Amino acid sequence: MAGKVRAKLAMLAIVSLASVGGCVPAPTAAPVTPKAMPRPMGSPRPLVDRTALEALLKREVKKLPGSAAVHVRVDDGSEEGVTAGVAGDRSVPAASIAKVPLALALEQAWHDDRLKRTPEDLAHLRAALTVSSNASADALIGRLGKPAIAAWLREHGYRVTRLERRFGELARGKDNPTSAAEVTRMMLQISRGKAVSASASQELRTMLLAQTRRSRLPTGLPQEATCGNKTGTWGGAVNDVAFVEPPVGPRYAVAVFLRDVGSQPRAELAMARFSQMIYRFLAGPSGSGR
Repeated sequence: MAGKVRAKLAMLAIVSLASVGGCVPAPTAAPVTPKAMPRPMGSPRPLVDRTALEALLKREVKKLPGSAAVHVRVDDGSEEGVTAGVAGDRSVPAASIAKVPLALALEQAWHDDRLKRTPEDLAHLRAALTVSSNASADALIGRLGKPAIAAWLREHGYRVTRLERRFGELARGKDNPTSAAEVTRMMLQISRGKAVSASASQELRTMLLAQTRRSRLPTGLPQEATCGNKTGTWGGAVNDVAFVEPPVGPRYAVAVFLRDVGSQPRAELAMARFSQMIYRFLAGPSGSGR
């Protein structure tokens, strides 16, 4: 009986407190763990397993037709990134991929006020990158001059890439040389906003995203991935270089240079499959690359 009386008195005390504006302490809730903020698209992800990436490239390059040179450069926040390749430093015919260093040298000249930026030059740059116009690229070479392009390449540490011939002058065996490793460096810098300047990088990135020839590396990617690329096709060479910005996982650049492929459609299909395997490794559901 005494217990029931005490309980009633306690209830009366609670009602009394509420009536005079007091508060009854709420039950202590379990602590809530804050949700992690989503990472920005293409932001660096640490601990890419370079050894595993190299093993993947060595396995997948055997499935590519003809003679292949491939390279992957993953953004880990460092200057050079995590790199892996098969014959990545070999000198290979650039074909129209040489329009990427041409574009970078042009942006540098504009940035340094060594060349006046004109609407005509901008239209030529857009045509050179989006529809791979040789005439537009040659017009820009004429504006810049080959010595200025060579100086830009030298000053930025590119030892293999050279733009010695206009695109209208190319012939089998007399192409402009580059390497898969050097063009992945160029493309990753553009994607990161580190090429020439943030505004120059953004301009080139936008043009590469608008590239119309997408049947090689971009074809192997899911719809949610952001990819800008530049192809090259000439004298038996079938090439592509791309930057890829996944919604989850690190941004990266990938280059594939093929020679003596026989069938171009077969080569393009193989490049798409290669691209798909790289994407799955770096940005797939398993956490990829770690």
